[in-house]
Amino acid sequence: MKMHPFAKIDLLEMDLMDLASVVAAAKHFLAIETALHGLVNNAGIMATPFKMTKDNYETQWQTNYLSHWVFTEHLLPLMRQTAKSLPPGSRYGPGSPSARDGKGEIWLLSVHPGLVETNLGESIAESGSMIVNGVFSVFRKLGFFSNADEGSWTSLYGVANWDMKAEQSGDYFEVHRRFGEPRWQSAAAKDAKLAERLDEWTREEMKKQGWVS
Repeated sequence: MKMHPFAKIDLLEMDLMDLASVVAAAKHFLAIETALHGLVNNAGIMATPFKMTKDNYETQWQTNYLSHWVFTEHLLPLMRQTAKSLPPGSRYGPGSPSARDGKGEIWLLSVHPGLVETNLGESIAESGSMIVNGVFSVFRKLGFFSNADEGSWTSLYGVANWDMKAEQSGDYFEVHRRFGEPRWQSAAAKDAKLAERLDEWTREEMKKQGWVS
């Protein structure tokens, strides 16, 4: 706000461990907005103790995936409507995933911020694992950790960099590589059939539970 004092910022609150909260937030957004030019699904937790949410899903599974899927599914119609009204390559974006529109179509990026100095790994540090904490300590000394601002660069590339091209849609980017170059992906990450099965299961499960129509 100090850099851009005239920027209009509104907070949209939700609890990713409560799907009712996620759906309510999406419906509230749709009730007050007529366009959506960018969406970055970035919130997450890591290495937390096993626990089930009130919706009866494992906490990391719901926080890092299911809630983002439900939120995005509710906003997809507005995304497509916005995309149709703008020229190809206009700023638009979901990253982790991150995305844009291209005259009726949506461009997507999966992004990794790299090692960032946030509280994401607190549970690992609190676990007292000497090996993991030792590795993190070495990585910090070698300069592998970024600050929070630098950790946002990959997402910003997806939603605001005019150099992004349509053929990059679907790629995976990590902050420690030059922007515009895809990062190595595991075989599972590139398995289109597995991704399709996951989407089918998620859609069926979320419809059955009443979180999407």
